[in-house]
Amino acid sequence: MDTKNNSDIDNLLSAVSAEDLRKFVRSYSLLNPSFLESLEEYFEGIAKMPATFDYKNAIEQCFSHYYKAPVWEHDWSHHPQYLDWDIVGKDLKKVIRKAYSAIDAGHPELAVETAFLILDIDDSMYEEDFLCEREDWSAEDLCLNDCFELIENAMNSPLIAKERRLEICERMQEFYKSELLDFVEYDIDKLIEGTRSSLLTEDEFLEMKMREFNAEQGWRKSSMACDIWNYLIEIGRPDKAEAFFRKNRDFDELRGQYVGYKLETGRLDEAMAAIDEGLLLAQKQKQFGTVRKWREQKLDLLERMGNPLASSVCLDLFADSFGDKALEYYHRAKRLVAPEEWPDFRNKLLSINKELQYSADSALADIYREEGLIDCLYSHLVNAKSNLLSALSRFAKLFSPEQQATLIKIVKKEFPIALGGNPDRKSYRQLAGQISQIARTCPAGKKLAEEIVDAFRSKYPNRPALLEELAKVKVKVKV
Repeated sequence: MDTKNNSDIDNLLSAVSAEDLRKFVRSYSLLNPSFLESLEEYFEGIAKMPATFDYKNAIEQCFSHYYKAPVWEHDWSHHPQYLDWDIVGKDLKKVIRKAYSAIDAGHPELAVETAFLILDIDDSMYEEDFLCEREDWSAEDLCLNDCFELIENAMNSPLIAKERRLEICERMQEFYKSELLDFVEYDIDKLIEGTRSSLLTEDEFLEMKMREFNAEQGWRKSSMACDIWNYLIEIGRPDKAEAFFRKNRDFDELRGQYVGYKLETGRLDEAMAAIDEGLLLAQKQKQFGTVRKWREQKLDLLERMGNPLASSVCLDLFADSFGDKALEYYHRAKRLVAPEEWPDFRNKLLSINKELQYSADSALADIYREEGLIDCLYSHLVNAKSNLLSALSRFAKLFSPEQQATLIKIVKKEFPIALGGNPDRKSYRQLAGQISQIARTCPAGKKLAEEIVDAFRSKYPNRPALLEELAKVKVKVKV
């Protein structure tokens, strides 16, 4: 709770008369009836809140609102009854407001237990498959964020001892094993870590984090390793951070933190050693996405260091790249390689990525054009297995009429003259668009487009929608 804001509010209220407050409450409550209800509950809670209260029964009552499920079609599975979450959520909010009154009345433990009672509801209530069969629920109706906020406010009370706050933090950590976290936006880690760091010494806090890290066996272990590393750096213990990394270097996320730190502190050789180690480890484990990530970082660092090995890393990255990424590594390599060495390097680069050879319109075609290798581009289009029409639309003007005619013959073999299945207006429109694209490529394309239009008109004379779309085909070619 923000003590500065509390002080500002106290100063403001001390300057306002009781009559002014009465007028404000009267006028504001006319437009906002719930405001008056909240005030009544608040003051009633402060005046009458007992040291014990049957919140368990009150919460159980909140979950008593059911309605019959609608009939589902197509034999969809469904639960015979559903909670009416809208009403449940409203009732839970009332209970939570009463729990806030318990804090003001000097019973913060009641508020904590209320929040945990709601959060401890059977996990089946929060299963996504169960909830998503409904369209009329909202994550806000679960009141999970409200519960964690209630716990935070309760722990700000000086009536809760240090040991008890630490116990509450441990209890909150248990929710990492629950599906309910899928519906929580509240930053639980911030509350837990903030509370612990304010109560423990640096050594106690570190010891506790190490104990939890060693006990963790699940998916959080990697992020916990990063937290420990960052904490050691933050408290000025880089030697311990280094030792911790050496012991847990198999965590790729931790290695990323380590490399970043080395780069920030200017220790480029140490960063490179860590990258190379991570690259070898990822290759050994056949984690190809991680291999690519470390190669990209290695290329950036080699360029930063002015190391000539950068061009070979460009080659490795180009080998399994497509589209804009392939072009990026081609351009980076061209900047790195000396002009007199470029022809040999380029030939190696153009032959290393076999996958680019299958598509006529791949990055390989752009490189051939940029390098002025028109004969190689022509050969690439002739031998490619797909996307010849789109490539020809871009590159036809680079070829002789004879070469254009040869490529158009290949397109003709690939172009379907039959309409299978149950075509509709949309498929006719797509067909007409393809024919127009053929016509735009070159003079030979115009002739082929006219032949295709005539073939479809002859074969399907009783399809008015098709004939209408074919009539829109533009066969005029700019020579």
